[in-house]
Amino acid sequence: MNPFRMRNLILNSLFLFLLWTNVKGQTTPIAEPPVNKGSSGYWNPVFPDTFQKGLFRMNLDIGKHRLSGVLMIKHMGDTSTRIIYANEMGMRFFDFEFLKGNFIVHYIFPSMNKKMLLSLLRKDFALILGHEKLIRKITFIKNTDATTFEYKVKSTMGTFYYLVINDSRMIREIKSSGGFMSKTVIHPDYRNNSRIPAKISILNPKIKLSILMTYLVD
Repeated sequence: MNPFRMRNLILNSLFLFLLWTNVKGQTTPIAEPPVNKGSSGYWNPVFPDTFQKGLFRMNLDIGKHRLSGVLMIKHMGDTSTRIIYANEMGMRFFDFEFLKGNFIVHYIFPSMNKKMLLSLLRKDFALILGHEKLIRKITFIKNTDATTFEYKVKSTMGTFYYLVINDSRMIREIKSSGGFMSKTVIHPDYRNNSRIPAKISILNPKIKLSILMTYLVD
C-alpha cells in the first residue's frame, strides 16, 4: 500500500475512535452461567490481558458482496469493549459494544441488519475477545498430534472445540459445533513471537461468510 494512503487510513481510523456516537443501541442480554469455570491453565486468550486497543484492516465477504475497511477494537474499561468497522472515508458498517454481559448494537448498516448475521458476528467477536465468563465446562478431548491439544468447551453461546498448542498454550483454531447455518472456524495467526495475532480469519462456509483481519497498529 502507498505510504501516504496508509498514513491517511491510520489517521482516519484513530479519528473514528474519538467519534463515539450517542446513538441509542439495541441491547441483547447474554445469559451468565451459574459457575464461571474460566480458561486459566488451559490456553492463552487470543488477545493478551494487556491488550487495550488496536486497528485491523478487515475484509468482510458474504456471498458475492465484499466490504473493505478498518476494524477498531478498544477496551473502554474492565467491563466494556467497543468494536467499530468503517471504510477509509469514515463511513461505519457497524458499531458494537460488549458491556456487562450485554451485546449492544450502536449502529449497523441497513443492508447488514439481519438477525442471523448479527448473531454470527456477535458470536465470532465474543470468541475472539474471550468469553471466559460465559464458559460452563471445559473437557480435554485428545492430543491431535504431538504438539496440539483439543478441548471441548460448553458455554452459554454453544459448544466449541479449541485446538491449543501444547508448549505456548496459544490457540490455533476455534470451531463451533452448531447447526448447519452457524458453523464457524476461527484461525489466529501469530508471528515473530508476538502475543497479538498478525492475522485472524473467520470462516462460515455454509453462508459464504469470510472475514480476514490484519493487524495494523495499537
